[in-house]
Amino acid sequence: MASRSPTQEDNNPHKRLHAVVFYIVIACLTAQVIEGTLIAPYILVHFGFPDLSLKEICDEMYIIVYKDEDRECNFPYPLFAGPEVWKYKDMAAEVGYPVPPKPNYEGYGWRQTVQRHKDRLARQAAAKAAAEKGTQP
Repeated sequence: MASRSPTQEDNNPHKRLHAVVFYIVIACLTAQVIEGTLIAPYILVHFGFPDLSLKEICDEMYIIVYKDEDRECNFPYPLFAGPEVWKYKDMAAEVGYPVPPKPNYEGYGWRQTVQRHKDRLARQAAAKAAAEKGTQP
């Protein structure tokens, strides 16, 4: 009788589980691809594609996002570049970058730890010296 040498596939007790996970992942990826191909036409129709051109839809999106009636997008975008936001001022150009408010309490002061320790030792030494001086006749 010929004996077969065991392979790694024979020793895998989770072979069925791995197959099930594999098929689930393939199904999910396929569903994402199908969803991605169907969502773009839906969005275009939702924003009024038959009545508006792609440039007009892009202009309307800019007006909504930036709340500026003068915004226009150049369609199509330049190759390997995003929207032309460098042409317009943003909030940082108008009001500056936001600065977090300063708290009304003193911070932890980690850098002053050594100095506070020395001050405390000096106060304790001064209090001890004053106590010894006061108790001596």
